[in-house]
Amino acid sequence: MNNRLGQSCPNAAAGSHSHGQCVAGASCHSTAAGSGSHGPMRNSFLERSHPENTVNQIAAKSRLMLTGTTFWSFPLAMILVGHFMVDVCAVIVPSSLTVIEQRWFLGDLQSAWLLGVGSLASGLAQPIFAWISDRTNNRLYGGLGLLVAGVVIGSIGWAPNAMWLFVLYMIGMMGSGMFHPIAASTIGALNPLRRGHAVTLFFIAGMIGGVTGATFAPRLLVLENGFWLLALLIPPVIVVACILHALIRGIPHRTVSNVAAMDDHGFAIPVREDWRTVALLYAAAATRFTVNLALLFLYARWMERWVALHHTGMASADVARLAAPGVGNLIAFTMAGMAAGGLTAGTLISAGREKWPLVLSPILFAPAIACFPYADAAVVNVLAFFAGAGFAAMVPVTLVVAQRLLPSRTSLASGLMLGGAWSVAMLGPVLAERLIRVASLEFAFLVTAALLALSGVILLPVKSASIGDPAAT
Repeated sequence: MNNRLGQSCPNAAAGSHSHGQCVAGASCHSTAAGSGSHGPMRNSFLERSHPENTVNQIAAKSRLMLTGTTFWSFPLAMILVGHFMVDVCAVIVPSSLTVIEQRWFLGDLQSAWLLGVGSLASGLAQPIFAWISDRTNNRLYGGLGLLVAGVVIGSIGWAPNAMWLFVLYMIGMMGSGMFHPIAASTIGALNPLRRGHAVTLFFIAGMIGGVTGATFAPRLLVLENGFWLLALLIPPVIVVACILHALIRGIPHRTVSNVAAMDDHGFAIPVREDWRTVALLYAAAATRFTVNLALLFLYARWMERWVALHHTGMASADVARLAAPGVGNLIAFTMAGMAAGGLTAGTLISAGREKWPLVLSPILFAPAIACFPYADAAVVNVLAFFAGAGFAAMVPVTLVVAQRLLPSRTSLASGLMLGGAWSVAMLGPVLAERLIRVASLEFAFLVTAALLALSGVILLPVKSASIGDPAAT
């Protein structure tokens, strides 16, 4: 009796039992008289001898999931809300850096390292927890990461000194790192046939969260009790994290998109993983994120210089408070550019045609960063928008390609392109601080622009055929 969707498969023939057509975890029972066999039949030897059975089980589960889960599902909505909240939390410290420097008496190098260690914590957490998630086939760390990020970042106002500020920020960013790869792979698994659209929505939700956090956090923290008001983030984060965990914990990691095709009998043909191309994608992503984090530091220094030049004689603490909303605006415009670029690229670029957008996009937008220190305050927000589009438009495309190239390790693929790259990006603020100290602010912006262009050049060796959609071949 054919059984491809996991139903019970009794065999009524006396003394016989057919195995050939029971796939996808079917529970096979022999009803022959005298067989004495009841319940699921398990044969570990056969499973070890025929590993393709596991792939076939995955494919069948994916078919079940696709018929029972619509694209605009409640899990999708909660993942988007969760990403919005995580990125609100993640951008609070960078967008309020000038105020934080004054509150905890940080120098330029210390504030650069603060941004750097947060990036390192997030970056290391992403591939580690993604690998654990793939190995254990669970999505626990999605909701848990949101919980940790919201509770800890919402508590930084209680940090008694700079050391505790560093510790809390690192833990909070570790929570952000736990969340991202699990959520990114999950949202792609909800409907693998529309993975590109889903990942783009995921990216946009994060950017909206970043814009929201960058706009309101500096204006909140300049208030007398602003740091204590951050605790208002905690209750809604706890609620959303619990709902999110309940919704996504049963979604399988390996979906129908993890196989190139089905044979004539509906059995899956495994896809070959391409680690060489993944390594090039990782190098480019790490370079782009280094640019991203360097800009966060450079924005603060540029805005402080602009305020000081236009308000001569103002005390440094007053300069920092006045500069904070401007820094937040620059980060908000940058993230708006990231969102616009990601939406455009994720919508217009088709599978197999990703190479040249990946190469050319950062090269074309690099001049916006190089021109930044020479622009007036009325123009810098526009330049920040184009800078964001330059280093982030290809993020959703990179995620989709990486998941396609590592179909059995989608969480790990997401973790490498997001968190693995972020761990290298910790060098961005430190490099920017050093360049300002030994040369000038203008030179620091110029080097950052060159790095963005380099992130496109890195991908020139990639072959277009190697990143095509295997399901389309």
